[in-house]
Amino acid sequence: MREYFYVMEYIDQNPVKAGLVQDVGEWKVSGAYYIRHGLSGLVDYTGLTRLPYIKQLPAPKR
Repeated sequence: MREYFYVMEYIDQNPVKAGLVQDVGEWKVSGAYYIRHGLSGLVDYTGLTRLPYIKQLPAPKR
């Protein structure tokens, strides 16, 4: 399970590292965006993966 979170974080950080957005929650085609905005459908989460992943996301930059 730990590897799952590592891979998800790595994927979500790609647009930030590329300078396309400042925060993972700004990239509209990422799981982080869908979680931050309460949307569903892009990534299927189970009860075991959604909550730990939400807690792992960095706080939005202001």
